[in-house]
Amino acid sequence: MKIFHSIIGIPPRILELERFGVGTFTQEEVIRKCTFIRALMQNRGRTDHPYISVVVPAHREGQYLLATLRSLAEQSFLDAECIIVVNGEQKGGETERLARRCGFRVIHEQRAGIGRARQIGLLKAKGEIIVTTDADTLHHRRWLETIAQTCKDNPSLVAGFGWMRALSSSYMHQVCLQLHSAWRSVQGRYWLLNVSEANSFFRREAALRVGGYDIDSNYCEGSQLFHKLTELGEIRGINDRRATIFTSDRRTIAERLQAFAQYLFSWRPVRYGVVR
Repeated sequence: MKIFHSIIGIPPRILELERFGVGTFTQEEVIRKCTFIRALMQNRGRTDHPYISVVVPAHREGQYLLATLRSLAEQSFLDAECIIVVNGEQKGGETERLARRCGFRVIHEQRAGIGRARQIGLLKAKGEIIVTTDADTLHHRRWLETIAQTCKDNPSLVAGFGWMRALSSSYMHQVCLQLHSAWRSVQGRYWLLNVSEANSFFRREAALRVGGYDIDSNYCEGSQLFHKLTELGEIRGINDRRATIFTSDRRTIAERLQAFAQYLFSWRPVRYGVVR
């Protein structure tokens, strides 16, 4: 049972991050938590020419964002910038205020759309490597360090992705995401249907060369980009546990199946409302 829990269960640090920043807090608690994260960001220093740019789209993520920001602020790899792209919200809204208070670089985009948000982040990023994640996702401290080392050790690698695990107490939910990650890890060049934007990376120059994201896409925008990147070089999954992320799942299985079916059987960008 202990071995099973180590594979399926949630590590203590992830639980600590969840307790710290997932939920609804009083104004005093929010100020205290933002001050704590801001101090972490200041201790990281600033780099004008980062090796990695982390792009995080955020749309009304007040319930999860503080945990994600702390997770990013505590990354061991320092040669990185983090860009929070707040989209589909009024300027100066809750998500933007939280990210700025925590010391993160924020870009506001009035128009909604996940593909648009990721493309804006790509165009504004300075790093050689673009790492994508979501605003309801938690990471191992050496997540970026592991990705950076993989890219440096494999110059021919154009893009890659890590495993996902469920930020949930349900073993069934966690098993399903483990199976999902296992399927992603064995996909062939022409079957990149489930690349998770919550945990992927690619070389910025290569992405710009193929035009980046489809700004009209609201689902599987990362898979669409990776399909184009296969023409430029190798794409590989990382099985190192330090490159694994934990993500919430606020959508039902039926909703995800409907969106996936629409993506799979349509040549047009998916505009499925539930997935934003």
